[in-house]
Amino acid sequence: MRGVNTLFTDIFDQSKESTPKAGKGRNSQLHEARNEALVSRYFYYGNFFDRKFSYEFIIKKVASEFYLSPVTVPEIIEANYNLLVKLKKEQPAIKYFKEKWPHLIW
Repeated sequence: MRGVNTLFTDIFDQSKESTPKAGKGRNSQLHEARNEALVSRYFYYGNFFDRKFSYEFIIKKVASEFYLSPVTVPEIIEANYNLLVKLKKEQPAIKYFKEKWPHLIW
C-alpha cells in the first residue's frame, strides 16, 4: 500500500530492536489450553449438575461458552479423551476447577 512506510516511520521510532515475527497459523499451546478447559467444562457440567442436563444440552452449553459449533465440541472431546479419563479417575472437587480457571464461573 502506498504511504504505509511513511505513516509508520514518521510516527514510530525505528531505533529500537525489532521484535521477532510470530509464525503463521494457530498457536498449538493456546489450542491445548483451550481444549483442556473445554474438556474440564464438559466434565463439570456432567458431574456437578443435576442429571436433568442431557448430553445435547451440555454440548450446546460448552459450544456457546467457547464460541464453537456444537459439531466441533464432541470432536475436541474425542481428540482429548485421555484428559476426560484422567478427570474421571481423579474426580477433582470444584475447587480444582476454580483454581485452575479462575476466570470461569464454576
